[in-house]
Amino acid sequence: MFLTLLIANSVWLIYFLIWGGFQVFAAFAILFQQARRYPGQEGELPPGEILPLTLLVPAWKEEVSIVASVQKMLQVDYPQLEVLVVCDGSPDRTLEVLQEAFALQESVPFRTYARLRSQPVQRWFTAPTEPRLRVCYKQNGGKADSLNAGLNYVASPLVAALDSDTLLARNSLKRLVEPLLQDPEVVATGGTVYPANELLFDAGSEPEAWKKGPRLVEFQTLEYARAFLMGRFGWNITGAVLIISGAFGVFRREAVVTVGGWDQRTIGEDFELTLRLIGHYPKGVRHVPEATCWTDVPETGKALRAQRMRWHQGLLEALQMNPGLRRHPRLSVRLVWLYFWCFEAGAPWVVVLGILWTSLALWLVGSLAWLYVGLFFLSAYVAGTLTTGIAVITGETYGQGTLLHWPFWRLVQMSLLEPLLYQPVTLWWRIRAVYRDVRGHKGVWVASPRQGFKRK
Repeated sequence: MFLTLLIANSVWLIYFLIWGGFQVFAAFAILFQQARRYPGQEGELPPGEILPLTLLVPAWKEEVSIVASVQKMLQVDYPQLEVLVVCDGSPDRTLEVLQEAFALQESVPFRTYARLRSQPVQRWFTAPTEPRLRVCYKQNGGKADSLNAGLNYVASPLVAALDSDTLLARNSLKRLVEPLLQDPEVVATGGTVYPANELLFDAGSEPEAWKKGPRLVEFQTLEYARAFLMGRFGWNITGAVLIISGAFGVFRREAVVTVGGWDQRTIGEDFELTLRLIGHYPKGVRHVPEATCWTDVPETGKALRAQRMRWHQGLLEALQMNPGLRRHPRLSVRLVWLYFWCFEAGAPWVVVLGILWTSLALWLVGSLAWLYVGLFFLSAYVAGTLTTGIAVITGETYGQGTLLHWPFWRLVQMSLLEPLLYQPVTLWWRIRAVYRDVRGHKGVWVASPRQGFKRK
């Protein structure tokens, strides 16, 4: 029995060390890219190289933030820009507030450029006072369905998929487009997303001040920084960025149509599309850390639980739908695909099994095991806190000063508390998501209450 426990605990330790190795690699990759000053930092494009771009914005129950979001999108610094809002049969006043704010007029059906499957579009609108804005209203079918419906009406060579509560930094689109202009093999780019709830914005859509809010939002801000700047940016150097956030990404329209658009069978449609794209275009996906946007995040435990369970179940679905990546021609893609399986999708159950084995070891072995467990959890806590610290520093190097507005004492306090108070709760939600997936329960979208963007 003692030998069995020793082997099991050794396996858990090796698992942790491998995870730590990936984090160390990501940290060094970030330092290397900082030294090279990653292309796109200036956000300026040669005038003759600008490609027309359409912002594709699916909207469902977004009456609180949709008008402010569209207004800010139209102010983004990009010369040849169009905004297409797809109202997904929203039962609230999303369509009505758009009609009132932009004096929309009903029009004939838009011209179609693709035949992606979607629920039928029932009404089409244009804005005489703002020719760059179009709106269509369709039967409810979900986010992926709405993106496909909108893409059918897009003629521009580039398309950006945005959440309707996304607030773009003024130069963010130029920064995302630059890698697409520099390298014809790149078909998709993603930016960095931060929570907007605790920030006050100026007229130029830039954060100007920090306003203390719910601790839950502060925890999410650190989590977002770690996910985008330690994860996706860290893998950038290997060419194995496997996910572009549904809140903020730019794609070559032709590439998205070629792979069949967004898949309606999963609630992780952004991750699943990225996996299919990198399967068809091995060097096709990049992360651009300087391209920044902000989004409304849940402020209640109930809303956050629904979101995180949906995200994790979407992750599982997307990985299961793309098993062919284990034979991808690029080793880096195969390794990162395996990382997602072992350290993202499978991490909840590994932790549970590790805790069970450790508890059994404590019961059978006694004081020696207590010392071992204490040192193990202390090292895990320190490693996690350092990872957050690196992400925050990277964010201030490449971002728009989102965390710079925080008081320093608050930043330190929340970084120390997050592994103890927040991560265990989200881990439990991920365990529940895995259980639901194993039982065959399909994930569903649950609308989160919107707070809207705050002006100073």
